[in-house]
Amino acid sequence: MTSHANIKLPNSPQKAAEEMIVIINDLQAIYERETEALEKTDTVTFNALQDQKMSAARKYEQGIAQMVKRRAEMGTVTEATKQTLRDMQENFAALAHKNKNLLERMQRTTQRLGETIRNAAKDAVQKRSSIGYSASGQAQSVSNRNMSVGINETA
Repeated sequence: MTSHANIKLPNSPQKAAEEMIVIINDLQAIYERETEALEKTDTVTFNALQDQKMSAARKYEQGIAQMVKRRAEMGTVTEATKQTLRDMQENFAALAHKNKNLLERMQRTTQRLGETIRNAAKDAVQKRSSIGYSASGQAQSVSNRNMSVGINETA
């Protein structure tokens, strides 16, 4: 079960920045595991990470919002810590971009699979019932008639 509690960064700007480093590391670690799962098409691991990712992303969002509100006092953070945060943000942005591309690829693959299944089902139905009957009872070909095919996608 994920926690929906709001986070509060420490009052000390330096400690707040250090806490954000931990939060970013946690979120990045989850994204790395998710990206690895996407690369391996491991949907079990991917799905298992979603609650953790949402919780970590919520902490990240809340922490960044607090740092933005405290922008003036955050200027007192050591230059080394500021650089660490900048580097982490840059690395995280690159990882998030890679993750997004893999998610889009997975979505396209799933869509193509669905289309293949629908087409196979449609072909099977048309081959099995290539002759139907009209309203007047006469036999007629049904291979060129429109057909509606749907797939129920439940887990």
